[in-house]
Amino acid sequence: MNVADMQIWLNTKIKQNNLNLKPLVVDGIGGPITRNAIYQVFKCTTAKAVTEAELLEFAKQLGDTNTKRIKAVGKVETNGVAWDRDGTPKILYERHYFYKFVKKTMYLPGYKDHFLAAPTWGGYTQDFNKNNINDSFEKLAFAACINPIGAFSSISISSFQIMGVYYKELGYDNPIDMLYDVSRDESVHYKLLVGFILNVANIKSAFLKISTNPETNRAFCKAYNGPSYASIAPGYHVKLANAMK
Repeated sequence: MNVADMQIWLNTKIKQNNLNLKPLVVDGIGGPITRNAIYQVFKCTTAKAVTEAELLEFAKQLGDTNTKRIKAVGKVETNGVAWDRDGTPKILYERHYFYKFVKKTMYLPGYKDHFLAAPTWGGYTQDFNKNNINDSFEKLAFAACINPIGAFSSISISSFQIMGVYYKELGYDNPIDMLYDVSRDESVHYKLLVGFILNVANIKSAFLKISTNPETNRAFCKAYNGPSYASIAPGYHVKLANAMK
């Protein structure tokens, strides 16, 4: 999918959702109108909430008998909140992932100290330029106008912050559809978690060991966040234990 393909996709969603936006000119040039369309298409204030029955079904798919563990992971990852105040789903832009796609350092236009692509992780801000748009979504929109698949692959998505790069393993043709589904239905967040645990990380046994004892949570934390989780997410195992109480 190139920029023109993405513009066609956006036009489909603009029409489907009756958004108050003019159809994009499909020119393969991602400017401010295309970036705004990206922001507006993924904004949803009427998304379907997950039900307790659905939660229990997802837990059972992981071999669990209750929803305490699945809820605890969501609480630690995003404090149990699936959307930002503006109606966009929770995401985190990972500049070091996008660097793998573009192979060079890139800056957010106009801001030399904010990177679109860099060899190291970091640069996590909320709204540094005070425009009421989550910085991760702003960076995503700019990056998507350079390399759509690379950009949407470079964000962690949903209540469980699962990387878009795993879209194929999670049953999607592209990571853009993955984020769109997340934006419309909270149950999709849990569907992605189940898919990640079973089909990507293969950590079902570690998940089932999550408990109020921090030490039993280390295996899951390491598998879910990577071997260096202690430096990237210090205290994650303790937070997980507290969320189980």
